[in-house]
Amino acid sequence: ADLPADLRLRRELIQRIASVLQARMQREELTLRQVAEMLGVSHPRIADLLAKRAERFSLDWLALLAVQLGLNVRMRVTRPYGTGGASD
Repeated sequence: ADLPADLRLRRELIQRIASVLQARMQREELTLRQVAEMLGVSHPRIADLLAKRAERFSLDWLALLAVQLGLNVRMRVTRPYGTGGASD
């Protein structure tokens, strides 16, 4: 079954955030608690994030966290292919 578009986007974003966060934790030898404190969120939230539990996060919260981590978040809205738009 197809995933809802929102969950697909959240999964894509959480993959990138978790990757950046894990690399930073390894590079700077940070614990989950240190990362949580640095980002102003709870330790369990960081654990859920690193476990890539996208269903537990909103898209806007993930986008704000990504920006806080120095990532650029871009969103593109297009018509589905074949709907008669100018770009079809």
